Amino acid sequence: MAESIGEALKNLKQKDLKREDQEDLRQVHGVYKMTPRDLKKRETIDFDELFKIHALKLCSDYKPSKAVNHLKDYFRIFPEVDKGLLVYGDLGVGKSLFFQIIKSMATELVKEHAYQGLFFGECTAPWLVSERMASVQTGYSGSFDISSYHKGRLYIDDLGAEKLCFNKYELLEEILFQRHRNNALTLITTNLTPSEIGKRYGERVFDRLGEMFFMVEWRGDSKRG
Repeated sequence: MAESIGEALKNLKQKDLKREDQEDLRQVHGVYKMTPRDLKKRETIDFDELFKIHALKLCSDYKPSKAVNHLKDYFRIFPEVDKGLLVYGDLGVGKSLFFQIIKSMATELVKEHAYQGLFFGECTAPWLVSERMASVQTGYSGSFDISSYHKGRLYIDDLGAEKLCFNKYELLEEILFQRHRNNALTLITTNLTPSEIGKRYGERVFDRLGEMFFMVEWRGDSKRG
């Protein structure tokens, strides 16, 4: 249904680049080139080494699987991609942890190098529903604005674990539909298969999955104790 990450890498490498853009193609192969605060010099960051550092920081015995290495290819070209990423599969295999590692890397790159190419917003599907319902209650002191989740790069964790909004409708169906309309890049982790997503959120979401996402199935034994 969706173009594979491998195909996306191949197509990106074959793009007709201007001479001044040739150097930036090295990002595809795992080296980020960025302009730090000191504009008089340039820096290169090894993607795999940075991933390893942040992985071990979050999980001292972290061991990447084949699925992890596959997903890393997507984030090597993240500044150039125009499709989101839908990662689905078994409980406890490390889907959410993988995205925590990428977000930790992205945060460091912003703070240390003023590089925002790997950065994205994040939330969980249950939180979105809970906060949406709380936002209409008397005395709510937050700043929830549903329209802000219709645009920008956004990672939604645990899609399918949320309840019906106000016990009436699927809030995530609305959010996903609006994000598709706005061409907003969406990252998702879920235990639902694409067909189960279609059953829960309807045909108008299911029909757009291939346009919105590279879809990666991640199976394995749970690593949770």
